[in-house]
Amino acid sequence: MSIRSNVRLSEVIRSRDNNLNLIRFIAATMVLVSHSFALHTGDPGAEPWRKTLGMSMGGVAVDIFFCASGFLVTGSLLASRSIRDFLLARALRIYPGLWTALLLSVVAVGIFASTESAGRFFSAYETWKYLLRNAVMVIGAEFQLPGAFAGNPFNGAVNGSLWTLPFELRAYLIVLGLWLIAVWKRGVAAAAFKTVVMLACAVTLVWAIGSMLAGQPNRFAALLAVFLLGALLRLIADRVVLSRWALVALLALLVGSLLLGTKVFWLVYIFILPYALLCLAYLPAGVIRKFNGVGDYSYGIYIYMPSRSSNLSLQTAHPLHGKWWAPRFRLP
Repeated sequence: MSIRSNVRLSEVIRSRDNNLNLIRFIAATMVLVSHSFALHTGDPGAEPWRKTLGMSMGGVAVDIFFCASGFLVTGSLLASRSIRDFLLARALRIYPGLWTALLLSVVAVGIFASTESAGRFFSAYETWKYLLRNAVMVIGAEFQLPGAFAGNPFNGAVNGSLWTLPFELRAYLIVLGLWLIAVWKRGVAAAAFKTVVMLACAVTLVWAIGSMLAGQPNRFAALLAVFLLGALLRLIADRVVLSRWALVALLALLVGSLLLGTKVFWLVYIFILPYALLCLAYLPAGVIRKFNGVGDYSYGIYIYMPSRSSNLSLQTAHPLHGKWWAPRFRLP
């Protein structure tokens, strides 16, 4: 494996020869591993990264997904011939796999993993609510199925990893809305879009950081912030130079920030993550790039996680685990 010293982001973003598939695959695996600790012990605090960083392995992984998504989705929007094409591409990315996962989950739980009889399970209001609400997903996710996983420390809940999808879809709509504002307000979309996204990113960062300092952290604000930071880097790619030495310095700063506490660590982390992610995506080359031949299985891993990976997402995903603006689960 070779690592380039410096590269301008605008010179490499048009190529699919990068490490984003590998990074997302690792992130999806991190969520699986993160959930396993709480599923085994019944204690979300058992996840080892939480004790060191104040945030879980799964939380870092979700942030990686949102940051990469902001970067890639913005590129998709810029390359789309129309709003219809953009929305169709996003829908095809999310919904076919989601609908298949929902159907398989319901059938498998109803036959093998529910204390209810098959007739009662498949006719229950909760079952159809789970299917239909999750099939739309924009208005929020549903997690309860009748009698599911009675022996689980978090019984009744199924595939809580889906909690991020409503936020992801809302982020898509927000970046599209920002594009429409740019077109309507200025008429020169490409130039105005950068300004609009920059302002939205600044407002969202103030929202995320302010809510944390106020003692009421907002999870959607934090996720939208990293999404918009990824989007912004895509829009100013001609001004961004990816440097391995800058990456080393920033990672050293991140490690050093732990000495000042986990909140300071998070404040440094949220700004460093987008740049570090793109450095890792585009600087390492050579044999590592062969993973691209495998394809992108990250979304499949994420939504086809064992059904018992339930409400752990909200319990372990992030150090800012106060009053999130997010679906809340009923714990036993």
